[in-house]
Amino acid sequence: MRKIVVLILLFACLLPAAPRASRAQTRKSVRQVSSNPEAVTRRFYAWYLGRLNKDDWDPLKRRREALKYLDARFYRRAPGLMGHGDADIFICAQDWMKEWADKFTVAPAVVRGRKATTIVTLPVKEGEQIRIKLMLRRAGGIWKIEGTDCLLDFEEAR
Repeated sequence: MRKIVVLILLFACLLPAAPRASRAQTRKSVRQVSSNPEAVTRRFYAWYLGRLNKDDWDPLKRRREALKYLDARFYRRAPGLMGHGDADIFICAQDWMKEWADKFTVAPAVVRGRKATTIVTLPVKEGEQIRIKLMLRRAGGIWKIEGTDCLLDFEEAR
């Protein structure tokens, strides 16, 4: 009888620890994915362009997913920024090409402390491309996108 009671108590003590371990592993994997600006940028564009290709005209309505990549302040400002210009602030165009989901490139980031910039390139046609400068900020070890800027071909990334 004592053995059964001891086993039940042991089981009761170990059961609550199991979900904590999986949450800790999830947090760790999110941090690993978010540990460098290029990885965050690549994952964001794969997600964002993938949503557009699925005829999801407003991927940012998927708040939880968007906030994995975007700074909360930038996320709140993004709809207003999209309304002011003629172009989507993440692709610097009104329309997109389905091929972008497979063919976009991310340049190595320039990191200065807790800030970083990188350039995303979307191929349009032979010899032409769209370049988007992304500004990222690291908080708590996680990189998040905090701004975008459409670059003209003659502009340099600063």
